[in-house]
Amino acid sequence: MTGRSNNSLGRAARDWWIGLQPDPANGKAPRGNPKALAMLRRAHSWADAAAVPETITLFRKLGKHDDHDLPRVAVVAAVLAHVRKVGKDRETLNAAAP
Repeated sequence: MTGRSNNSLGRAARDWWIGLQPDPANGKAPRGNPKALAMLRRAHSWADAAAVPETITLFRKLGKHDDHDLPRVAVVAAVLAHVRKVGKDRETLNAAAP
């Protein structure tokens, strides 16, 4: 653990997720990364998810340095890739902190 609070880890995960989403105004992807989301959605194991470069981006954004944390972060990345939108209760993504 890096000493960061779960809330700040959740915010970092949420910000990473938002960065991968298509532009909400037109549903297209000038801002997002639909290829990465698709690869993470199709991951059959944590190793598949870890092979997606955006998973390593999340790993770094969460302040992780220990290789032992990579499987957990990869699973979080794969699960978050299945989230399509966040409702009024944004606490769902805040709770995603590994």
